[in-house]
Amino acid sequence: MLVGYAYDLRPFQVSGGPKWSESRPFTIVANVPPGTAAPQTTMGRQQLGQMLQALLRDRFKMIVRSESKMETVYELVVYKGGSKLKEAKADGTNTSIRSGPRQILGLAARMDPLARLLSQQVGRPVTNKTGLTGRYDFTLTFEPELTTAATAVPSIFVALEEQLGLELKTVRGPVDALVIVSAEEPSEN
Repeated sequence: MLVGYAYDLRPFQVSGGPKWSESRPFTIVANVPPGTAAPQTTMGRQQLGQMLQALLRDRFKMIVRSESKMETVYELVVYKGGSKLKEAKADGTNTSIRSGPRQILGLAARMDPLARLLSQQVGRPVTNKTGLTGRYDFTLTFEPELTTAATAVPSIFVALEEQLGLELKTVRGPVDALVIVSAEEPSEN
């Protein structure tokens, strides 16, 4: 999780590393230098990622390599019946998109952040190809893909079509990945 956050990648984009890294918990206490942007801003997110990368190199002696491979990915497109999204009535200054275990809520949300959240839900990269440039208010309610119980709630694929008029189209495309070549267990401070 920490490596994914440091390099702005999803868990399915990170592989390799020693076995101890999968089961050994660590508590990391670090101070952010004064003047660092807030983590929820783009600049702050980039700065925090760079600091975490340095921490992983220095304390864990982590060596990584980037690679790109062709895999199955999804494109978020408008479904054949047309979009069912409603333009946001807000002025756009209060925008948010949040995800829970069975729901995604958008308030004056754009499609790129929705594609990123969908990527987390389906475990594959999702690219926004809707052509929709506005901001939208929506609620998407779905059953997670890993659920085996039969329910009246649709899968995320069906929910996108029925509730938002969108579709996840399967295509082949390049996926950026990070391979952990090596890492050492750090000593305590």
